[in-house]
Amino acid sequence: RRIYLVHGSRDWMFPAALARAARDELIRAGAEVRYREIADLAHAYPREENARILGWFDASLRLPGEPA
Repeated sequence: RRIYLVHGSRDWMFPAALARAARDELIRAGAEVRYREIADLAHAYPREENARILGWFDASLRLPGEPA
């Protein structure tokens, strides 16, 4: 399974340490995980991450210059 996990370091509802623990457990279970922790993000959806998410799941959707 491929999982793209984005979490805000300032999330007041679910601490970033919990997201990191989830990432580690998913990797141990055999998932292919891309983890991104956004420094100034609280408990919100980061719309600016959409292009990276799409590119992660389907390379044909990656924007020019966007990292793999």
